[in-house]
Amino acid sequence: MHEGFPGGIISIIIILIAAFKYKLRKEKSEREKPNKESMELLLFESLRINALRFKKSETNLTDDNPLYGLVVDINNGEEIITLFTIREGSIEIYFSNGGYIFLEREDNLIAAMETVENFKIAESVYKKAIKTDQTELPSIYSTNFFFLTTDGRRIIIEDMQYIVENVSIIYELFDRANRIIREVLEKIERDSDDEFLF
Repeated sequence: MHEGFPGGIISIIIILIAAFKYKLRKEKSEREKPNKESMELLLFESLRINALRFKKSETNLTDDNPLYGLVVDINNGEEIITLFTIREGSIEIYFSNGGYIFLEREDNLIAAMETVENFKIAESVYKKAIKTDQTELPSIYSTNFFFLTTDGRRIIIEDMQYIVENVSIIYELFDRANRIIREVLEKIERDSDDEFLF
């Protein structure tokens, strides 16, 4: 009558051991599986660091002007947006949530023209920036303006409040950077709307 009982206990023990092993494997794989947010942040940081290390020799620019690139980090309190522009008109935008946009000059002529205008303003400002090797992200509600030059990287760090109040030397640069970002995003939206018309 009790003959099946020990076998039942053994079966239960085997099931419990298998369930425990499965749980351990699952927990281990979840620990080893990279978090989506951390992967997005890694992508953002990698793109941004590559932009900060970009050299004039990697462009098509052949003139003697030392200023060839701008990297603008905007921390709006919710995310960080980085705009990377080259004087020849190419534009890259990186988002701390992992999104990114790459455009050549011919992809968005309006934004490219805004970029050219932005460099005209930057010419009068970049010599006031300090030389730096820093690559830190801006603190909340602040912005970093990096000027890429043939004699090194320069930076102006500004609190958003001073920019909004138009008392910052980078107000015009910030305004132009926002116009470039807005134009790029609006064109992408227009293009995606056009796809649904056909």
